[in-house]
Amino acid sequence: MVWKYLQDGKGSDQPTHAAVIFDHSARTFRNDIYPLYKANRPEPPEDLRPQFPLTREATRAFNIACIETEGFEADDIIASLACQARDAGGRVTIISSDKDLMQLVGGGVEMMDPIKGKPIGPDEVREKFVHDFLTAVPRQSAPTVTIPENTTTPGRHIRPVSARTSRAGRRSARRPR
Repeated sequence: MVWKYLQDGKGSDQPTHAAVIFDHSARTFRNDIYPLYKANRPEPPEDLRPQFPLTREATRAFNIACIETEGFEADDIIASLACQARDAGGRVTIISSDKDLMQLVGGGVEMMDPIKGKPIGPDEVREKFVHDFLTAVPRQSAPTVTIPENTTTPGRHIRPVSARTSRAGRRSARRPR
């Protein structure tokens, strides 16, 4: 996908810089802050592990910068580089479908979904996070916020709010004390 993107860009859409960002290791500065950070995340599949060094090698063979920094996740590096390029007046395209990176979209930063081959701009982010949320709320009840449960970091997640628990919470909130 990266090579195709680099080759297909024309005119003002022609990329001038490119890099592939990798996680250096499983341990990051977040583990120092919270030792159970992503403690429930499963190990990568056994058949995937040997592909990591091959992917790095292939990236370098195409003369594309291969960046990883000890103690940081790829997301941290991507966000930092994207913001630096944007702040310097550049346009940035992040090739990923990672929802965490979608908070960067806008003001010169867009994403490209490598699976669907479609751009992710501010409208697509709003559609994914706002429109889906608003249309999922039943019309006859008061709006409630639902947050998907993050099970990769124990003790650091919010249980999802269901229609049943939401109604129970609204009833208990109305009871006199």
